Amino acid sequence: MRDRQIIGFRLRTLRERAGLRPAVLAQMVGCSEGHLRNIEGGRDQPGGILTWALAKALDVEIDAFTELNEPVPDVESRTA
Repeated sequence: MRDRQIIGFRLRTLRERAGLRPAVLAQMVGCSEGHLRNIEGGRDQPGGILTWALAKALDVEIDAFTELNEPVPDVESRTA
């Protein structure tokens, strides 16, 4: 599984747990909704500043996006 897919899956999971729509989180961190959706879909990867802003907005540690101690479902086969 590629790193950007792991990051995207975890970002989407954390955003949904926080009860935020993509447009709201994107506005909170200063990026476009399209960019956020591309990150969640594993098509793009956030830079360092955006990763920090996402962690702050979601009230999680920055390593929450890449934590490898927890199993990650196969994002290739999950349904949207």
